[in-house]
Amino acid sequence: MRRLPGEEGAGVVNIGRLPKREGMALATVSGAAERVTVGLDRDLPLEEKIAALDALFDAAQVPTSRRPVLLGVLLGTARAYDRSWERGLVDLYVAAGADPKTAAAQEATHREIIAHRRGGPRH
Repeated sequence: MRRLPGEEGAGVVNIGRLPKREGMALATVSGAAERVTVGLDRDLPLEEKIAALDALFDAAQVPTSRRPVLLGVLLGTARAYDRSWERGLVDLYVAAGADPKTAAAQEATHREIIAHRRGGPRH
């Protein structure tokens, strides 16, 4: 399988190496996801929340085939931090079609980073 820019070994996506369009879409989608899970639009139906994320990917011209990978990056990051308010994000990213393999790899990488910052492994 050919790797796209930003994809590292084991399915981990290096955000800094993504094409600019995808990196910007990640930032925009992340902010919108927070708005619809814990912010002003948290009472929207799930279908509308997913449609809002899809519209942002459309606006950024991110190919449909790349969306599960990018959502997987966001899912893995949210799972790694394991804060109670992020559980809504996890559910949203899963429902929106996040790639589970990308999410697992991204979560493991972020957990290592977190553990390193805290001076020990995180279980």
